[in-house]
Amino acid sequence: MNLDDLDAMRALDTQNLLAEIDALPAHLRYAAATAAERQLPGWTGLRQVIIAGMGASASAADLFAGYTAPLSSVPVQVHAGYGLPAAARGDGALVILCSHSGETEEMLSALRAAQEAGCRVLAITSGGALAARARAAGLPYWVYRHAGQPALAAGILFSLLADAFARLGLMPAVEDDLEAAAQYLESQRPVWGATSPVFRNPAKRMAGQLMERWVVLFGSDFLEPVARRWKAQINTLAKAWAQAESLPETNHTTMLGMLNPQNIQSHTITVFFAGQPRAPA
Repeated sequence: MNLDDLDAMRALDTQNLLAEIDALPAHLRYAAATAAERQLPGWTGLRQVIIAGMGASASAADLFAGYTAPLSSVPVQVHAGYGLPAAARGDGALVILCSHSGETEEMLSALRAAQEAGCRVLAITSGGALAARARAAGLPYWVYRHAGQPALAAGILFSLLADAFARLGLMPAVEDDLEAAAQYLESQRPVWGATSPVFRNPAKRMAGQLMERWVVLFGSDFLEPVARRWKAQINTLAKAWAQAESLPETNHTTMLGMLNPQNIQSHTITVFFAGQPRAPA
């Protein structure tokens, strides 16, 4: 496909994903822009946070957990499944339930488990049964507005999770960081955007390099979930195989397995993610 043929791209893009990508800066600003709409109890004594989600919501939670690891004063665990871990008990545990539709059965199961275990609960959703059950139980819930694909609400969920953590005193406020990230993304649209031609567009050139390749993505620390996110996006959007690996663990395991089978090495491409985590305040 000619990635500079915008008419062909738009014909294939029946769900307007290009516009959703361009909306990411606005999504990162979502929490700040809608702060007056959300209430949150002044909980104290929290000892752990479990962020429960499935699919795209779990991916957004995974990105946030990686980002907040050097910042949060309590451990953060992402739970993708039914129920909750046995350690999630009592009012020292905060369970944040993330479900775009509000109908995910695993999250409704986690809600029941959290109530039975006496945990603090916050639901973040666009509506559905999760919002209705939280409202009926008198639990705090945040309803966000997003009409697009759940996978592309990651920026909204990330900003809302950051807002919740900051308001509970679990980590410093990162509103300025999110605004800086939004401004940077906007500044890069002329380079990375769909209208930028292949010869000066790194995203389009990388897309061509990934074609017909076994893609292996490496990330360390807060970039591990970024590698996993790319893997999920390649799997679900490109309908192609990809593999995510974490550093430095891969130095002890994966590297030893890269010698064989030799016939796939010429069809493999590796992508390493590099960056500097935000230092604790």
